[in-house]
Amino acid sequence: MKNIIDVSFISNFIPAERIESYCELINFFKKIPLEFYKHNNIYFEKHHIIPKCETTEISETVNLPFYFHFKAHILRAREATNRSNRNYNYSAAYIIATGRTNYVIGSKTIEKLNTILNNFPEEFYESKTNYLKIKHLSWEDAWGKEESDRRKAKLRKSKIGQKVPKHGKSVIHLNTMTIYETINEAVRQTKFPHSSIQKCCCNEFQQCKGQFWQYFKKDVDYEAIYKQKKLNLSEKGFQPHNNLWKKRISQF
Repeated sequence: MKNIIDVSFISNFIPAERIESYCELINFFKKIPLEFYKHNNIYFEKHHIIPKCETTEISETVNLPFYFHFKAHILRAREATNRSNRNYNYSAAYIIATGRTNYVIGSKTIEKLNTILNNFPEEFYESKTNYLKIKHLSWEDAWGKEESDRRKAKLRKSKIGQKVPKHGKSVIHLNTMTIYETINEAVRQTKFPHSSIQKCCCNEFQQCKGQFWQYFKKDVDYEAIYKQKKLNLSEKGFQPHNNLWKKRISQF
């Protein structure tokens, strides 16, 4: 049986949903034994009663279900007496809820955290997609197969028509008129040095072992470009790029 993350239906935890004090929440979960979590396959995390973000000393810990670990940091932030502890706990709550580390603790972030807290469990469990990736849990583990299939179908539908970003530029080998998706692919298939192909494409080199390369663009007459490059090379011979030549001379 998979670990249960959504504990909103477990009657033992319903009173904790109404608790608005950090100390009360900690005392409530101190009474729940570890065996209860293991027997019911409930996912839980160890929470430092004095959070690690507030002190370097090792403090006592308590076992909290996923949602209540989030809630504990929110309540701790609300009761914080100084700004740094307040922001530290809001930061911890944001990471727990979303799995994201690129954030700024401002009024909008705090408003979002309060929205997630006040709309338990719907808003909270909608926000934990990134958390599942971090914890290496599948949607099926968290919500069950039926709900997992529904969410995956919704995600696929939202991505229809979107272009998948391509890393690197396409290059064309003018001698054979072969197009490669990236320079790395050209290196794998032709065994030419990566740096040489790249410098040809950037016009630092005229050619690479008698071969001509360019970044690929649509609607360009590459056959004409190839003929012109061969003609220039036969008339002038090899001439390094001016900037590259000056750079090398300056080293001596």
